[in-house]
Amino acid sequence: MNENNNFIMQKLYSSKENLKILSGTISALEIEQEGKKKVECAIIYFENIKVLIPLHKMGIIQERKYLRNMLGANIDFIILEIDELRECAVASRIKAMEVKKKIEFEKHYIDDIVKADVISIGFKHIKINCLGVDLNLRIDDLAYGYIQDVSEFYTIGDSINVKIVDIDKEKYTLKVSVKALLEDPYKNIRIYFTEGGEYIGRITGYAPNGLYIKLKQGVDAVAIIPIWMNKVPNINSTVSIRIHEIDEKKRKIYCSVIRVIKEGIS
Repeated sequence: MNENNNFIMQKLYSSKENLKILSGTISALEIEQEGKKKVECAIIYFENIKVLIPLHKMGIIQERKYLRNMLGANIDFIILEIDELRECAVASRIKAMEVKKKIEFEKHYIDDIVKADVISIGFKHIKINCLGVDLNLRIDDLAYGYIQDVSEFYTIGDSINVKIVDIDKEKYTLKVSVKALLEDPYKNIRIYFTEGGEYIGRITGYAPNGLYIKLKQGVDAVAIIPIWMNKVPNINSTVSIRIHEIDEKKRKIYCSVIRVIKEGIS
């Protein structure tokens, strides 16, 4: 073992003996032998040392698909066993989360802005780890307005800011929001849009006899399908529109489509 690996091994032993939290990126999934049975493992290469985290030490639902969804995620872990001969180690994410919660929950309060790591992404939600707790954030927690696919905004491995909206230091429960950090786009809507003005937007969906058109994040307009159209434009088509009415109380904008600038791919 070279000098650099000796130094890395010292970090691993410090983690094992002093419950020091280490972190790394899940770069692979492998099936490893654990006693008489084979187990799914997340693989992290901590410097040059291979770190295995068995599925039952990950703190997630014990199915391979949930582990697969975390590929590329940055996670915390604490070393359980070290094999110097093979230059590898076994670790626990669960233990790291328990230690982190005890440290971090004491330091934070409602309205604090803290960092969180994106550890997996669904179609309408992201899963984050914040202060040692895994949380699902749905669209209503992420932004004002409609989001067609959260993967357009987030990537596994991202570090994001969130605001604490509720925290229980005894039960180690937590609620956070990205949206709480954003300005309501309707607060000063007339700075950006006005009746009679013409703007570029993107079609995001179909309404009864009309279209939903995104003007900016959190600001969606409704347009009746004009009679001059030979066919209804595809989702994601870019159009120019003219605003007829802005209803701030109802948070609605009514408009008409002037022309299709670029047809979206169906």
